[in-house]
Amino acid sequence: MSELYCPSRSPCDWEELLQVPEDTSLPRFMLDSYHPLKPQQGTPCLVEAHTGRKISINELRSRTAALASALYTQYSIGEGDVVMICSPNHVDYPIIVWAVHSLGGIVTLSNPQYTKHELLQQARLTRATLLILHSSVLDAISSDIAHLGVPSSRIISLGKRDRLWNYTIEGLIERAEHRKNPVDHSVSVGGDRVALLALSSGTTGAPKAVKLSHRGLIVNILQMAAHIKRSGNKGFSPGDVALQTLPFFHVAGFVLGLHLCLFLRMSVVVTEQYDFIRMLEDIVRFNVTTLVIVPPQAISLCKHPATNYFALNSLKKIFIGAAPVSAELQRSVATAIPNAQVGQLYGLTEASCTLTMTHGSYSSPGSVGQLLPGTEAQVVKLDGTLAGFGERGELYIKTPSVALGYLDNIEATNETFRNDNWIRTGDEVLITKNNEIFVFDRVKDVLKVRGFQVTPAELEGHLLEHSDVLDAAVIGIPHSYNGQVPFAFIVLRETAEQLINGEEHDYDGAVVLKTDILKYVSDRTAPYKRISGLEFVKSIPKTSSGKVLRRTLRKSWEKSKAKL
Repeated sequence: MSELYCPSRSPCDWEELLQVPEDTSLPRFMLDSYHPLKPQQGTPCLVEAHTGRKISINELRSRTAALASALYTQYSIGEGDVVMICSPNHVDYPIIVWAVHSLGGIVTLSNPQYTKHELLQQARLTRATLLILHSSVLDAISSDIAHLGVPSSRIISLGKRDRLWNYTIEGLIERAEHRKNPVDHSVSVGGDRVALLALSSGTTGAPKAVKLSHRGLIVNILQMAAHIKRSGNKGFSPGDVALQTLPFFHVAGFVLGLHLCLFLRMSVVVTEQYDFIRMLEDIVRFNVTTLVIVPPQAISLCKHPATNYFALNSLKKIFIGAAPVSAELQRSVATAIPNAQVGQLYGLTEASCTLTMTHGSYSSPGSVGQLLPGTEAQVVKLDGTLAGFGERGELYIKTPSVALGYLDNIEATNETFRNDNWIRTGDEVLITKNNEIFVFDRVKDVLKVRGFQVTPAELEGHLLEHSDVLDAAVIGIPHSYNGQVPFAFIVLRETAEQLINGEEHDYDGAVVLKTDILKYVSDRTAPYKRISGLEFVKSIPKTSSGKVLRRTLRKSWEKSKAKL
């Protein structure tokens, strides 16, 4: 296999279908533009799960225009300005994004579990000048607002009204809607202009801001829509209902869970906080037909006893993504929900979201499916030669939805985005003769914890800040629920090492120190990044150039586990 194209690539009509006018922005595409892949019937809407309130496409359009007017008038948001949104899923999420885009601005989406340190890091990295924070985030970091690097006058609350904040999203929309003779400040900015700065680690290193364009995001929506239309996937037709369990700040939730479903004239049920029992209740309550979930949620569907107490026969399609899923787990989900097609999908932030999807009925369990229209693949072996069918190697992808690179990071851009727009994925895969792709593991060291990326380098940085730590390395170890969790190897400073390993070996002291180090890191990171355990060692194995030999550390961990 020298190069694999999407199935039925020959003069198929995908080239014409994926054409996007240069001046088409994401909101214009979603709210106003015609496209042959967009169904002309059906009433897409958002549904607020906890109230049952429905927001029609017309209301989305009017609220977007009102908020855009307010952001321009009150904050002078315009072309190239970066607005950071930090919130759990919310029905106003797309309205905020589209309002900023309508003015030519750029959004960056942040995890509401982030600490003040992580929020500040993202704000600085992306050069955000306006922050829109959910009220729950404001409550959690209220004492640290001054340290976010943005004046409090440029922080807007999303959610409940709060006397401490001059402006809320709802208040801005209401003021704009009541303004006489409103002026349309929207601009025709689309094409290859940056729409979203999405955080990603790439294939290695600290978090980076991926520059996703309007065109790239739109093309990926069209690629998925074209694949679904031809592949027999149920659950993506007008009138179908998707329950959004993926977070909107994650590119999969943002592009697939939100934009694709609305584009296909579906209804999207929005829940602010994920809870498994509540998810089952909402499936029944709203007659949900479509779920896109991550492996931990798939495990719960199979193993949680509550699954048997709910009638989930409305489900037509379950897609599992964000991390590799075994054939066994996929079969177990299909057994637990027999009425639904169960498949997988695979993607990258650097490709705007999705690269592969399974077909409706004939994909092999464990496969992430076939390439989306317009996508090409190569599998490269360790020696640099191209792999054949059935041979493992690193996956390289070429797609018209490719990102524009990493913000202010030429070295990382050149490492991931190769000549002729080939993306180095960092994933070990094989491709079968019937063009199905199987993903096995990360070639590099980025961990996938519950579908979220965790970089060892970031955690190692926190560990090295601890006063008793001399050196540190982090690996991923298997976990039945999370997929992977971080585990640390620590070289202590001499004073601390003598304290716990001296003549008066202090076992309790070692336990206390481990607890203190773990707490030090957990206080500075989101919950999914927390280190599961650590081991004190004499040295960290490294190459002559200073790179950590993580494979050696993994073998060490496996040996110690085998002795238990």
